[in-house]
Amino acid sequence: MRTIINTLVDRTMDAYVEWREACLQVDDAYACWTSMRGGGGAATAFVGYMAALDHEASAGDVYARWIRRVGLLIPAGRLPGAAATAPGG
Repeated sequence: MRTIINTLVDRTMDAYVEWREACLQVDDAYACWTSMRGGGGAATAFVGYMAALDHEASAGDVYARWIRRVGLLIPAGRLPGAAATAPGG
């Protein structure tokens, strides 16, 4: 039986993967744009780069919201399976 914590972790990980994939798309779009030499191709590639940046920012916002939810629902140091640590280190 899945618990709320399992679902929370799964959705947070899904958001992380989406954000990281968006980061890779930014890298690819930047490489495409910087490899162009003038003309309409460079302008089109720049538009693609800007769209990739917007998508990455949006995916990052979604991931950040899931992380905040985790922080609110699971007190620091209380994750299931996390090793207990002494205060200060």
